[in-house]
Amino acid sequence: MNQKNNINSEQRESLDRNELDLLDVIFQLWQGKWIIIAAMVIALAAAGVHLATKKPQWKSTAILTQPDAAQMAYYSGILNQLFIAGKSGNGNNSDQAPPVQFSPVFLQQNMFSRFSATLASPNSSNASITLLDKTSSFPISVSVTADSASHAQAQLSGFIQQVNTKMVDDYQAEIQGTIREKIDELTASLLAQQKMAVQRNEHRLEVIRYALKIAEASNLSRSQLTQAENLSDDTLYLLGSDALSAMIANQSNKPLVLDSDYYVTQAQLLAISQLKPDAGNLQPFTYIAEPDLPAAPVSARKSVMLLLAAIIGGVLGSAIVLGRNVATAYSQRKREE
Repeated sequence: MNQKNNINSEQRESLDRNELDLLDVIFQLWQGKWIIIAAMVIALAAAGVHLATKKPQWKSTAILTQPDAAQMAYYSGILNQLFIAGKSGNGNNSDQAPPVQFSPVFLQQNMFSRFSATLASPNSSNASITLLDKTSSFPISVSVTADSASHAQAQLSGFIQQVNTKMVDDYQAEIQGTIREKIDELTASLLAQQKMAVQRNEHRLEVIRYALKIAEASNLSRSQLTQAENLSDDTLYLLGSDALSAMIANQSNKPLVLDSDYYVTQAQLLAISQLKPDAGNLQPFTYIAEPDLPAAPVSARKSVMLLLAAIIGGVLGSAIVLGRNVATAYSQRKREE
């Protein structure tokens, strides 16, 4: 029991000392209230001077959404044509459906996503980007702050146009690069088909020359056949040397026999060579609201700044009072020693 009473007594004494210390601090602050008030006044005056000398800021805002579907349909058609040309040029089935990334809807989403990412790039500008619908990637609000209303509007318009120009140039370069690749592929395909036709013609000449040698060795100058439709390469000599000699002369001057794939590839090459994508009207976004001319400057939160200044002044003043009292007590103890 005595041990518990001693513990309770020590706890009460500790609480009493804490209360006395707190009361002492409050008393010290009350004694130094004029210093605290002076610090608060100085802080409020500094905040007031800052608010009075600070230049007003103007904010221009624009609202953007995905690009127009008609523009995307135009470029979707170009990409689909390139896809079909590539399939035809490689001898594949041209009836295969184009991939989903060539659809107008996908191009809308892809271009606007790239545009938004470029706008939000840390190195782009001091523009602020805000999603108006948290559940969707569009529309977005783009704002720029400047020292005048006209400057804010001009900076925002110029910034959006700069990003738009870069996006359009990049997209145009991508499509032009794809067109050049397809032209190279189709040209290579045509050359390969021509080479195959030449090889077939040379092979045919070799077969006829060999048949001519056999006919001459057999002293067979004229054909005794009534029907020659089903002759194979091995029995071609039965046509006789006269007919075979005429065939060799005609085969040498005969135009190359090209199959239908060659002419399909040639038509695709001609069509793609004439593609001239016009990026003049391409825009990776659509304005819902163009950059506005702000009617009033951005209102500074004066009340918040003044309140913070008063709090900071009070804290500094209290620190000065308590620090002074601690220094005085320390000096007094030193003198007493």
